[in-house]
Amino acid sequence: MSLSLGLIVENLLDYDAQIVGVLNRDFSFSGIQVLTQPAETLSTDTLYVCTTGVLPRLSKNLFDKHCFVFKARPQQVQCNHALNGIILGEDSDLCQVINHLISLFSSFQMFEHSIKEAVLSQQGYEPLFEIARKTFPNCLLVITDSAYNIVCSTKQTVDNNEYLDALLQRGYYNREDLNLMAAYGYYDDERKYFRPILYGREQTICRLPFLVKSYRSNGAAFSFIGCYFLHDEPTERDIALFSCIAQELDVYYEMNGVYKIGMLSRQKQLLDDLIYPKQNTPEYLRDRCVQLGLPFQCSFCIGLVQSESASTIKVSQIVNQLRAHCPLANYGVFQYDDTVIIPFQDWKAANIKTQSSFSDNWNLLTSTLRQNKAYMGLSLLFTGMAKFSVAYQQALSAVNIGRKREQGTQAFFYSKYYLADMLCNYNSVMPLEDVYTRSLDQLIDSNSGPCSNIKLLYYYLCSERNISLTAKCVHMHRNSVIYRIQKIRDILLLDLDDPNVRLRLMVSFNILELSGRLPKWESPLDKHSCSTQEDNVFLQE
Repeated sequence: MSLSLGLIVENLLDYDAQIVGVLNRDFSFSGIQVLTQPAETLSTDTLYVCTTGVLPRLSKNLFDKHCFVFKARPQQVQCNHALNGIILGEDSDLCQVINHLISLFSSFQMFEHSIKEAVLSQQGYEPLFEIARKTFPNCLLVITDSAYNIVCSTKQTVDNNEYLDALLQRGYYNREDLNLMAAYGYYDDERKYFRPILYGREQTICRLPFLVKSYRSNGAAFSFIGCYFLHDEPTERDIALFSCIAQELDVYYEMNGVYKIGMLSRQKQLLDDLIYPKQNTPEYLRDRCVQLGLPFQCSFCIGLVQSESASTIKVSQIVNQLRAHCPLANYGVFQYDDTVIIPFQDWKAANIKTQSSFSDNWNLLTSTLRQNKAYMGLSLLFTGMAKFSVAYQQALSAVNIGRKREQGTQAFFYSKYYLADMLCNYNSVMPLEDVYTRSLDQLIDSNSGPCSNIKLLYYYLCSERNISLTAKCVHMHRNSVIYRIQKIRDILLLDLDDPNVRLRLMVSFNILELSGRLPKWESPLDKHSCSTQEDNVFLQE
């Protein structure tokens, strides 16, 4: 770890230290060396402490690129403008100065070592911040992600500063904060990406000195570490210690593959906050919606698009197509890792003109998905983006279940698969084989010709006990259906006129299908419906 010339002088003020010479570069030093006699060559990153009589005997060619600590009267060196150094007071004890400098360098080396160990521990930010709490007891240090959520801080509350205390309680920089930061020129200052930058009281929202280092990958900012000085002005020592933490945080990102895979973009982080909210308060969710350009109160359903190639480049191309030509009204098209999220507007609440052209627009959308070898899951309809997380999970479940059940289909509606999703989740609580209607086993095991009793019962229940439609589905005479249904009633000993019994039987059919004991049969209502596929889609919730 290198220490700046300013830091060295700051620590030698008790010895009346002063800087002399025309400093044509920023001097920093990784160590010290005591010169007791002249040397031919010197290292540029070493601070040289000269004993009495050594400096006049050094080659003048060494003065320009090196820095020296020595005792002398200022007027003795004013004539030599090429000499760079730190003059000590005439009454200073040079041995004490040397010991003081050795202790200074040792303490910083120990600090750097402890920070490196914290990074290598692979335990996240907390080990770094445990050291920071001891090093900066009168400061507030924070780390944010790309959406300006505070992911780690050295304090939970701040007295006598309403802004910072509210920031910590909220847990993120909100839209108003970001606008103020922009007004103060934070986004325009590129220096903060290369080294820590100190902003004075007059340049900050909280009216406290603020030291910050920002990070970016692939041109996108994704994080910053900042230090608010709550009481005193920052010293050179503070800046050096903070710089060490900021540098090792850079190493931490490198070690964890952040720069190789590209850190989460700000938009992606904001979507994360809606899908996996760190807070469930309306204020938090509304702030995320505002930053994404989404209305907070609206009717919407989520479409989750996935591509067979699972390539982020391919998904980016799909995003560009849908942003330019998505035929259905929506609130935005967002890339989310290797998927696309589309919050659709409620198409059933659209005007008559939009409704009349829905079939054509739906065909255009599914055609775009088909050409890109992509498919989409759609959630139920929700009123309010506070349900964004639920809608996303429904769309994801629709994709996962639909792809297994309907090959060659581009769109899968959760309204069609929600019962299967519920049963899969219920299976983790209680085995499904223990909750279905056991009397159905008698129908499964029976042999009743081309159309089994179990299949006949399924079509009978799906057709709402319509004898004619059931007979048409199973290719039987209606009198035969009436006879067989009565036989089934006698076997089951269940009242098929009771809606609760019918509901339980339909749930049982789904359980038997999930367990593989029954095949997936086409619903007679779908098979014999005269409406088009697009009409059915329009009626989906």
